[in-house]
Amino acid sequence: ALVVPSFARRPEQKVSCLSAEGDKPFSDNSLVTGHSLGEQNEKDAAYGLRGNEDGNKFKNYGERMALAEICCQLLFGFMVYFIIVSKYPQLNDAQPSSLAVELQKENEVMALCKVSGPNCILSCCCEGPRAAHTFHSVGVMNYWPSLVLMTLLPCCTLWCMNSNTDLNAKLGGERRGLCMGCLCACCCSCCVIAQ
Repeated sequence: ALVVPSFARRPEQKVSCLSAEGDKPFSDNSLVTGHSLGEQNEKDAAYGLRGNEDGNKFKNYGERMALAEICCQLLFGFMVYFIIVSKYPQLNDAQPSSLAVELQKENEVMALCKVSGPNCILSCCCEGPRAAHTFHSVGVMNYWPSLVLMTLLPCCTLWCMNSNTDLNAKLGGERRGLCMGCLCACCCSCCVIAQ
């Protein structure tokens, strides 16, 4: 019988492969492994490949962990706002200090090594609230929308803020180009946040 690979057939096409008259049909995977359909189903069930309860445990676990991380970031963001951000002065039109200008001259990785310990830890562990605090204090975006955006779409938000706003200029540096801003936001977002 002619075997058509799964990528070459149309979805409505049914392919039946019989090894001999009366044998059970092989599944696509069994053609490679040489097992009958019954043996292949047993192996798939043993490894959680057929959507049984064991196979779904890992998927559900990943979804729950992602949801837990989002909830923790937002909860911590609420606490940060009421404990720190609401009492922290905004930069407005003030000139950045010489230390801030020096930090902005460094590349992002070196800047992470030169910031204070608490800033470094918050930049690595609580990116959303830390970046939202900076955006709010500099005046490029309000705290709440930036917290939500940094929690749900951190790389995109950070890239847009560094490449499309005057955030870096207000902090004593220069606006990042689109390519460099994207690279830094995606590869070392905690470094960009700390800087």
